Amino acid sequence: DESKKETEIHHYDLFRGLDLSFSHIPVNASRELPDKIFEALGAYDFSKLEEYHVKKHMAGRAAEKNLLPQEDSLQKAKQIVSGYMDAYALDSIKEYQSPELTEKEYDIKQTLVDYAYLPIWVMYFDQHNTEYIFAMNGQTGQIAFDPPKSKIKIAASLGIAFAFLFVCMRLFTFLLGGPLI
Repeated sequence: DESKKETEIHHYDLFRGLDLSFSHIPVNASRELPDKIFEALGAYDFSKLEEYHVKKHMAGRAAEKNLLPQEDSLQKAKQIVSGYMDAYALDSIKEYQSPELTEKEYDIKQTLVDYAYLPIWVMYFDQHNTEYIFAMNGQTGQIAFDPPKSKIKIAASLGIAFAFLFVCMRLFTFLLGGPLI
């Protein structure tokens, strides 16, 4: 009987022993700049960073000292590296249909932690007692921002989109021989 088909599924337990090295893991040590904005600014080319000089880099500008303790920054870096390691491990078994990590054990050792002033241009602005942030990677020009959201404009945009979709569907129905309304 052809209606009865059998599917054979194989499950494999794989072990991967990886020895990976990561360097220049940027971590947001600022208490002012949200992590999601910092992460959206993209990567920095650490080979192009310059040594920091107050007179050269800070004339007429403001800088924020790193306010997070080194231990907190190190925890953030370990979380980032753990994510990199998960991605690498899954990529190494991508030939399997549904790979997943069920158990993992990472021994993450840091050898050096340095603070660096990364070139980030930040603008804060207030609208209706809510603060919004616009930031730019001073090296690449990548921007990240948290734009103001108007509930009225969002509702109007959704209403227009649904109305347009409704009209298109009615015209499609009419073209197929159905009633227009």
